[in-house]
Amino acid sequence: MGYLLSNEEPIPSNPRNARAYHSTKHFDIGTLTGALATRLQNQPNVEILCDTPISSLGVAENGLLEVHLASGQKVNPTHIVSALPLPVLNNLLSPTSSLPHLTANPSSSVVVLNLIFPQTQPRLHPAGFGYLIPRPPSGYTLDNPGILGTVFDSCALSAQDSDAGNFTKMTVMMGGPNPITPSHTDLDAVLKQLSVHLTAPDDFLKVLPDPIYTRTHRHVDCIPTPTPGHLERMEELKVTLAKGVWSGRLESLMSDHDTLHNESPSAPKLAATSNMTSHSQSHPSIPPFSASFTDSNLKVARSIYFKTLIGGTVALTVAMFAIFSIYWGALWKSPEHPLQGWIVDFDQSTIGNAVVQALEASSASGKITWSQVPSSNFAGPSEVGNDVVEQKTWIAVVVNANATSNLQSAVASFDSSYNGSSAITVYGNQARSENGYNAVLLPTVQAVLLSASQKFAQSYATNLASSSSSSNLTNLLARAPQIITQPISFVVNDLKPFDIPVATAMTYVGLIYTLILSFFIVNISLSARLMSGLETHLTTASIIRLRLLSSFVTYLFLSLFYSLLSRAFQVDFSRKFGAAGFVLFWMLNWAGMLSVGLALEAMLTLMTMKGVPFFMILLIISNVSVCFLPIDVLPGIYRYGYAFPFYNISCAVRTILFGTKNNLGLNFGVLIAWTAISCITLPFFQWFMRRKHISELNGTMEPDEKVAD
Repeated sequence: MGYLLSNEEPIPSNPRNARAYHSTKHFDIGTLTGALATRLQNQPNVEILCDTPISSLGVAENGLLEVHLASGQKVNPTHIVSALPLPVLNNLLSPTSSLPHLTANPSSSVVVLNLIFPQTQPRLHPAGFGYLIPRPPSGYTLDNPGILGTVFDSCALSAQDSDAGNFTKMTVMMGGPNPITPSHTDLDAVLKQLSVHLTAPDDFLKVLPDPIYTRTHRHVDCIPTPTPGHLERMEELKVTLAKGVWSGRLESLMSDHDTLHNESPSAPKLAATSNMTSHSQSHPSIPPFSASFTDSNLKVARSIYFKTLIGGTVALTVAMFAIFSIYWGALWKSPEHPLQGWIVDFDQSTIGNAVVQALEASSASGKITWSQVPSSNFAGPSEVGNDVVEQKTWIAVVVNANATSNLQSAVASFDSSYNGSSAITVYGNQARSENGYNAVLLPTVQAVLLSASQKFAQSYATNLASSSSSSNLTNLLARAPQIITQPISFVVNDLKPFDIPVATAMTYVGLIYTLILSFFIVNISLSARLMSGLETHLTTASIIRLRLLSSFVTYLFLSLFYSLLSRAFQVDFSRKFGAAGFVLFWMLNWAGMLSVGLALEAMLTLMTMKGVPFFMILLIISNVSVCFLPIDVLPGIYRYGYAFPFYNISCAVRTILFGTKNNLGLNFGVLIAWTAISCITLPFFQWFMRRKHISELNGTMEPDEKVAD
């Protein structure tokens, strides 16, 4: 099926063909096109669409030709023949289907003045077709009359008229390289110049009678002016049309007077023609850049504009509420669930009992659920710290051994060096989740222990006052007042501090950038396949292999330079794995880019470039929602995060940089699983869409053996 694209009112290359004559028979070039239209209309397999504006045309992502009508309808011809001027064709082409040199040549505008005079004797003009005005010696300036020449229609086209002997017809052409103003096209000024032109050198100035009919036509940019290098540019255009995304399926008949012939690989399966007008040319009476938005002639354009704008805004609004709610929901009631904390009492006495009671009492309404773990399970406080690093609990409060006896000894000896903070140690792991540690864990445990310390101090001071003599109490206040004012306190031992500020980019914000980079690679790969023509030339198996192989290789190099960016900012990768730390980080980024990049690549096949950005937003939001705070504090639905790429990349980066619990095998396994799923779905989606496209071309679901494997 082929389509012919042309202007509704084609501007003739020679302005004297303008049809503005009184009592003229319709015997001109329209006779040829009319006969062709009549012939085609009588064919059973031909559909002619007249006065049908188009908004764009090009090659779709699936390799099919697409012509978008202004009405919103889309047609998919196998071949297109364009009779549009090249600048008009350039405005219609989609960005991925652009052609070179369509606007390389400038164009001139022409004013055509049709004049009909009553017959006179002798005739107003000599026998002949007319005359041309040579280039003025001083060049084309405003001082010139601006006339290019005059056609004697009564001689040149007399066969058109049934009463040619009663009238004298002339057509005056103005403009072109001549700059003209309204004073140049004034009828009296034109008649005055015409009198000069029609007067013989030795005669008196001929006086022309008043014309009985006049009509002025202004043809904007109707005459292209080939500039140096035109032939070479047209040859390059021919090569581009024969190869690339068009593959010989577009033929232009309007190449600035040079017809382009493009050999088609096969004849169209269905003969059809359509006389469609580009939307930009559907209002030839409106000069470029001259109309207001409310112009009555732009009714169709306004309709298309509002439909596109409002439709896109509504779709984006729906996507916003549907997708952004995932992230808002993650923060809405956080923490939805408390984190797990341990109490280990090595003291087994007064201080230990007081701390255990205070922490357990806070569990009911706090952000941490405390559970007491027998001290006999550990060889010492350091082993408790190891369990915190190994993520067996989020935080641990240890009441050190002999805390009560040390306090009693300090009271008895008036020990001025006594430090109440030696009684309690809090073991934390900030690098596991710096946001959870700073926002939930540390503030909660500090508030509970400060309150417990104050209550214990009040109770202990009361007991001392009732059990000790006034002189002993006075000496104690004088020599070691901290024993009474702060008998117990605590120290926080952050075993794995988040002490690399740049790591924030690598564990959270940078993950978004990774996905965006992957999206760019998907877009670049698609453009490369379309521009080269491989999208339509390769078999199904070949295009699948190309897409997978190019993704693996491209992401390998891109992830390397992404990793080097962090290295350039002095990030130390050797804390846990030595020199292998950077290589692990590189491989992690490679696996991460593959996990999200191939997912985008697969969905691109189904959703096309118009729909895949919505999938990308979903992928970003669903991933970042489980990375800001610990999944344990989020609503239960967010447990999906354990199987998502961003969470596992973030955990692996923390292991490499800070030495947190080593789950690299699990983290890489999740990323590889995502990659493997995409390696399965992408070929299936490609096969399915290729089968669909072949069906659209052939009108059957049987695959074409030349295209499908």
